Amino acid sequence: MSAPLPELLAKVGVTIRIAPPGEGVIGMLKREASETMIWLASGWDEAARDTIARYLIARLLDITLPPLPAELEITEL
Repeated sequence: MSAPLPELLAKVGVTIRIAPPGEGVIGMLKREASETMIWLASGWDEAARDTIARYLIARLLDITLPPLPAELEITEL
C-alpha cells in the first residue's frame, strides 16, 4: 500500500477515472466483468485523490483500516 500510486494501481489491476463532482460523492469503486475502476470526483487536489484511491484499494483487497472521520461515510451498493 505504500508504493507510488501508479505502481499500486498496476499491481492490483485498477484504473482511475475522474468524474464531475457529484453531490456528496468523492470516490467510488466499480467492478465490471473485465475491469475494476476507481472513480474520483474532480475538484480535489492530488493528495486527496491519492488518499481516497488508496482507501478504496484497501477496501477492494479487504485490508482493515482505521475508521473514517465522522464526516465521511462508505456506502456499498
